[in-house]
Amino acid sequence: HTVSMQLCDCKGTSLSLFQEIVPCFVLIIVVFFLVRPVVIPLNRLYKKFNPCIPTFILPKKFYIDYAIAPLFGVILLLAVGTIKLHDMAHGIIGDNRVQPFTIIILFFSLSYVCLSLDITGIFEYISIKAINASKGSGIIVFLSIFMLSTMLTILTSNDIVILTMTPIICGVSKFTGLDHRPLIYLQFFMANVWSAILFVGDPTNIIVATAFQFNFLEYSKWMTLPSILAGLSCLLLLWFKFRTLIPLQIKIPYQDPGLHLKDKLGAVYGSVCLVTCLLLLGSVPPIIPMWGISAMFAVLMFLKDLLYDFFPYYPVEKGSIDVVSFEDDQPP
Repeated sequence: HTVSMQLCDCKGTSLSLFQEIVPCFVLIIVVFFLVRPVVIPLNRLYKKFNPCIPTFILPKKFYIDYAIAPLFGVILLLAVGTIKLHDMAHGIIGDNRVQPFTIIILFFSLSYVCLSLDITGIFEYISIKAINASKGSGIIVFLSIFMLSTMLTILTSNDIVILTMTPIICGVSKFTGLDHRPLIYLQFFMANVWSAILFVGDPTNIIVATAFQFNFLEYSKWMTLPSILAGLSCLLLLWFKFRTLIPLQIKIPYQDPGLHLKDKLGAVYGSVCLVTCLLLLGSVPPIIPMWGISAMFAVLMFLKDLLYDFFPYYPVEKGSIDVVSFEDDQPP
């Protein structure tokens, strides 16, 4: 029998073997640029091919990185006919089980709320408070990083925790001489383990829960106990692994937490928005879409940020940083 070289997609459209193999190569190329971004010096190309081009109005470099490579991959798949425009639309709109656009809105809107809150310095304030409370005990510092990573991951997401806690851990290690490896590993493990508790802790959670039609509370009912057991197991294993690197007593120079709280009013406003958003996500009936709730609070945070941009001279709280406009920063 002759083996057919024609394959069909889900709608019965005939696809050649070439069109079936191309996505594999495109995926490999895209992953390569994700791991090893490439910088193209455009200013050299301008001078080589047309020296008369006014380069001051053109970009000097072009980056093929995680933001550009996937877009090029999609364009390439469209060019060879592997996917069609209706496939792209279906991939964004989804079906009755999974709607990718709702996942994108939910995750990015909540991430915006958390990042806007992080700018106020509230997370650094909480971290410095906990570190000062350790009173020079290496074990308490280790447990403080565990508790902070756990609390922030449950309230926000693993990405936010890593972006927030990593600079603080590096600063603690620098000023105290404490080996950074136990704290960094602890933070990474806790951020990824505890993020499995909540529906919005990670994009993967949203995809899985949406596919199985779990609401906010149903997902947490399934994942809370396994996450707690995994988190405590990781804590014990990391302590056993790095116990020789954690001294009983360390010297911690005192830092005023208020100096890290740049915007007290914004911190209170953002905290209320974040806590209210999480409470509503866990209590609203299924008829109300969760992405709409998170988008609403992202808009509220955006309005606050927009207000700060238009009125930069708001009252400065104790220990915060003055916000000035670019007009005052004139060269002498």
